[in-house]
Amino acid sequence: MSSFSESALEKKLSELSNSQQSVQTLSLWLIHHRKHAGPIVSVWHRELRKAKSNRKLTFLYLANDVIQNSKRKGPEFTREFESVLVDAFSHVARHLIEYLAQSYWVLYLREHHLDSLDVNGVPGAEQHCGLPWHRVGIQEADEGCKKPLERLLNIWQERSVYGGEFIQQLKLSMEDSKSPPPKGRNITTCLQLLVFAYFRITYEKLQWGLL
Repeated sequence: MSSFSESALEKKLSELSNSQQSVQTLSLWLIHHRKHAGPIVSVWHRELRKAKSNRKLTFLYLANDVIQNSKRKGPEFTREFESVLVDAFSHVARHLIEYLAQSYWVLYLREHHLDSLDVNGVPGAEQHCGLPWHRVGIQEADEGCKKPLERLLNIWQERSVYGGEFIQQLKLSMEDSKSPPPKGRNITTCLQLLVFAYFRITYEKLQWGLL
C-alpha cells in the first residue's frame, strides 16, 4: 500500500466518487495510515469545503466508513473527526440544499422550455424578483437534504459511534445551515430566471393579442 503524504491524500480525494468501491478503497487506505489521523482529517475537512456541492455528501460517507471501521483499531479517527464534524455537517447541509434547489428549478425551466429565454427588454421584470416563490424549491431541497444526513446520524446513534449530546449538536448544525448560501450562481439566480421567463411569456402574449 502506498505511503502517506498530504498531496497523495489530496489527489485521492479529488478522484473519490460516490460508488461504494471508491469510498471503501480510500477508507482502507486511510485506516492503514491511522497514525496520521490528525493531518488526514485536516486535509479531509479542507478538501470537503473546496469540493463541488454534488460531491460533498460523499466526503461524509467516507468519514462514516473510516470512523466505523477504524474503531476496533483505536479511537484516533473518532476523536479527530469529532473536532470538525459540526462544521462539516452544517457546510454540507447548506450546500446540498442549494444544489438540490438549483437542480429542481433548472429541471423545471427545461421542462417548460424556459431555460434559454432572453429576458432583456421585459418591462418591469426585475422588480418582481422578490416574489416568494422560492419556498417551493427550498422545501423540496430541504427535505431531500435531510434524509441522507439524518440516516447517517441515526446509524451513529444506534451504534453508539458518538454520544447523544454530540449527535444533537450535529442535528442543530443542520438547522443552522438554512442561512443564506454562498455567492455564485445559486438558487436565487434560477428563481430570477423563472420570474423573468414568466414575465417574458406574458409580455409576448400581450404583444400578440393572446391575453
